[in-house]
Amino acid sequence: MSDDELKNIFGKNLSRILKEQDKTQADLYKYMKVSFATASNWCNGIKIPRLDKIQSICNWLNIEKSDLLEQHIKKEIDDSQKDRLFTYWKALNSLQQAQELIDSETESNYNMYGKKVQATLDRTIM
Repeated sequence: MSDDELKNIFGKNLSRILKEQDKTQADLYKYMKVSFATASNWCNGIKIPRLDKIQSICNWLNIEKSDLLEQHIKKEIDDSQKDRLFTYWKALNSLQQAQELIDSETESNYNMYGKKVQATLDRTIM
């Protein structure tokens, strides 16, 4: 993995974890006693801190170093995607209910017409 890839992964992970813990870059630079520009560079994947600083960040956020240094493929879905999935689910549910209604109507109609045909046959044979 190249240095640029590692910086990018670190920045994305740090930004995500800060957001998950309702912390900001300002909280980070104050805790780490670094400049705002330094914290911003870390979060934007421009620079990466020394290992001792990474450990301090991990202690502060109560996470493992791997949480910051390894690529984590975790697909989060946003609210619009959740809404769209729910709409699809409702539509599918409606289609299933419609099919059940058609099936029951078909069976009902078959029974009704079947009885009429049988009655007609009975009258014809007798």
